[in-house]
Amino acid sequence: MPITGLDVLWRAMRGRPVSPYMAGATVVTAIATFGVSLVTPVHPEPEVVVMPGRASGPLVRGLPTEITSGFDTARDALPVVNNGDTAGPEGNCLGMSLVAIDDFRRRTRAPWISTIVEQVLPRPPARPTTFVSEADPRDLAAAGLAQQEAHRNDGGVSRGRVPLSDTTPVRDTLERIAEGGDPEVLSIEGDGGAHAMVLHGYRDGALQIYDPNYPGEVIAWPWSPETGFGPHPRADQGPLYASPARHTTRQLSDYQTGERIEELRAACDAQAAECVGRYSRYSAVVAPAGESLELVGQASMPPDQRPQTVWLTVNGRPIGGRQVSRFGTFRAVVPPGLLRPGPNQVRVVGEDGSRFAGFADLTVVAPPELFAPRPAPPRPAEPARPTIGLAGSLARR
Repeated sequence: MPITGLDVLWRAMRGRPVSPYMAGATVVTAIATFGVSLVTPVHPEPEVVVMPGRASGPLVRGLPTEITSGFDTARDALPVVNNGDTAGPEGNCLGMSLVAIDDFRRRTRAPWISTIVEQVLPRPPARPTTFVSEADPRDLAAAGLAQQEAHRNDGGVSRGRVPLSDTTPVRDTLERIAEGGDPEVLSIEGDGGAHAMVLHGYRDGALQIYDPNYPGEVIAWPWSPETGFGPHPRADQGPLYASPARHTTRQLSDYQTGERIEELRAACDAQAAECVGRYSRYSAVVAPAGESLELVGQASMPPDQRPQTVWLTVNGRPIGGRQVSRFGTFRAVVPPGLLRPGPNQVRVVGEDGSRFAGFADLTVVAPPELFAPRPAPPRPAEPARPTIGLAGSLARR
């Protein structure tokens, strides 16, 4: 039977002898018990298993004061403002958010050699713009398609909202990010409507957010684990940001559309009807234009989806935008030397105001005879000069 401190005390009180062995065992047991009590908290705080490089700073109610996912608005998000497209003019905030998270996953899950090359030779950050011509049209089309699918299959932006005073959704997201998770969709809803963004970190008491309405920026929205949201930094832009009432966060895998995002993007890369069939269809041919060559194109679409402008790229070189007539036609003189005999790669990107209006990667064949040297036009014959013979000149003397 093990010897306890009570045994020793009872023996001493009864006047019974206490052996050195019994006294020593009692002291060792007491020291061990005291040591365990020092390293074992009575009421342990809930812990976040933090991955290296993901979080730092002291814990506030169990949450680190700085959390980062590594999301980069210049690399992972579309550089254009969320103006919607001709197939969904109300905006593509949710689709753009889903595509941005997928771009983050693609970049951070690339083979290790690609990651090293990216660190050594980083690409220049994208410049935020309102022009669809400065973004990859495949990504714009994928964002529009993802928006459509999310509304059809996932309840759109307005699903699963809780009051803004509830800190649980944001806290859960930040804990997942600190433990190595991906950025997540943060949705808000109120008098100004519903809106989706990407929550990708926490710093200096503010959520770090990519907002499709403000490309290239990191929106810092004050938030505390105790009190929740503070005023939105864009509150002066209207009720959407000034008076949101409900919010939620969702992982990419929480959306059926998120599970299909690779499939949807592959459809846009291949210009399948599921993707580009929602927009105008484009065609073009090469024709002579005096001493030059020009592209003559057609945008075939319903009248309400007719683009105002097309942006053209010929064999990898942009040649600018051209107006589209009310009949859907457009023409563009091509700089000398850019077209070549045979097949040429021409990209057409449509824009309606500032909305994306579809795209097409065309193979346009230029007939070789258009490049044959053209004979110089014949020079007009000089008029014959009158001549006077010697006899005539003598007769006039």
